[in-house]
Amino acid sequence: MKILQRERLICPPKYQQALVEKFGLNRFDEPNFRIAWGDTETTIVAGLSGYEERLLSSGACWKILRWNPPECYGSPESWYLENYDYDTGLCLLGPYPEKGRYEVAIPLMRQEVVNGKLEVEAMPLNYAIIDLVIPLLVKSQELSYWERKVAEEEEVRLENTRLCSEIADRMSSDLPAFYGPVSYAGQITRTALIDRKMAAIEENYRRFPHIFKNPVRGLRQIN
Repeated sequence: MKILQRERLICPPKYQQALVEKFGLNRFDEPNFRIAWGDTETTIVAGLSGYEERLLSSGACWKILRWNPPECYGSPESWYLENYDYDTGLCLLGPYPEKGRYEVAIPLMRQEVVNGKLEVEAMPLNYAIIDLVIPLLVKSQELSYWERKVAEEEEVRLENTRLCSEIADRMSSDLPAFYGPVSYAGQITRTALIDRKMAAIEENYRRFPHIFKNPVRGLRQIN
């Protein structure tokens, strides 16, 4: 699929409505998941003469966007402190996302090396994406929450132990080598699981292109 110039496409309402029905709205009454075209969705960042719109993520394909709450980006104070540009007086990543922001979760594209060349093809929208892939992202998000909670509790426990120690330097030397959040190795497994599911969908797309180009609501696993 070759696109020689930037296209601005809007997700068909039926797909976005299906996302809302299945995954709901956030606390600001906006979708938890959205589908956007890579050369259409924009975000606000600092430019040479003020804040300006830039593409959220380039690439001529549909992309699943996941909403992240504002607390994922720290406090407004830390946001501006870490991203402040002294030359322009602006925040490099744009104003603090008070209502959260959308980030790309998965690009819907098929990549294949043919005769030593990488071929990239945008996958058409289909309910299989909603039914099979996004639930894995939701599960991943839930697990990440509990991982963060365990990490915070572990940090509190270690800090209390340090404060109760009579010999601070001795206690410091006895601390575990990894002092801080727990390991996120499980996230690799989840990422691999999502990758395998996407690979299966791509394989089915190659085998049954007529099904993907004529989507049926509620499509499940293709054997």
